[in-house]
Amino acid sequence: MNITRKEFLTTVAAGAAGAAVLSPRDVFAATSATTTAAQFKGAVGKTFRASSTSGRDADLVLKSYVEKPDTKTIQFTLVFESPDGIRLSEGIHRISGGSMSPSSMFLVPTGGLGGRYTYRADFNLLK
Repeated sequence: MNITRKEFLTTVAAGAAGAAVLSPRDVFAATSATTTAAQFKGAVGKTFRASSTSGRDADLVLKSYVEKPDTKTIQFTLVFESPDGIRLSEGIHRISGGSMSPSSMFLVPTGGLGGRYTYRADFNLLK
């Protein structure tokens, strides 16, 4: 049986992620990189709901989608803003909203001004 490097790395990454924190549905959803990137690209300006494991929830507006060109991976960054003044901690949050299926995402706080906090999520997915 021949297996490509991409298939091997995708399988290992999906297994490790699934064993650590993600449900099987999240792991499967993460493998459709092109679809995920296109969905977020079209969702700038839309509101998502972020739920943490500690029970803290916040509405987040997707402020920007920034794609980083690469030949072997799909790299992009999402920047969210919390307009309601709720501060979320760095970590994995369940994100839901719009027509997209809920998924887990690692959010990093990047700043705050006047009760508006910003968060970043970086993606580097194999093509």
